[in-house]
Amino acid sequence: MALSLGWCGNHLLQELEFDTAQSRTMDASELYTKYACLPSSRLAATLETDLISAQHNAFLVNNVIRPLVARLQSDPEAVRYLSDTLFSTINPSVKASFPKILAFSGSFTAERDKWCRDELQRQRSLQSPEVGYDLLAKVTRAVSLCLLESLGEASPLDQSIVD
Repeated sequence: MALSLGWCGNHLLQELEFDTAQSRTMDASELYTKYACLPSSRLAATLETDLISAQHNAFLVNNVIRPLVARLQSDPEAVRYLSDTLFSTINPSVKASFPKILAFSGSFTAERDKWCRDELQRQRSLQSPEVGYDLLAKVTRAVSLCLLESLGEASPLDQSIVD
């Protein structure tokens, strides 16, 4: 894991193409490389695709969280792209996972806080609230619960998620 933090500057690794449709068969080293080296502009779309596979593959989930959190802690541009995707998405799994990942990585801002509160209000107004895949909890859950947890207003998940 620690070694992969320096990989984003490696020109050879940056030229690798990662087929997101094949994520189910990737081993841990490939996932670390993928999330360490993907251009920031492709990170959000790749994670959104991997959320689909993650629902059926616990191995993928366990090996995406750590490199993703490490990347977000060291790459403000990746944080911006994830946030921009969050603000414009209609995908409930993105609404459930992205705010929690951003909060967990220490990348939460006043703008994301406001978006979460606005989305909570929207979720409350729906006749049938949305459910989405929560990458950190590794289950499908109500989007509103995930938003509350990302805001720190419900019992949060502990550090053991990425250990």
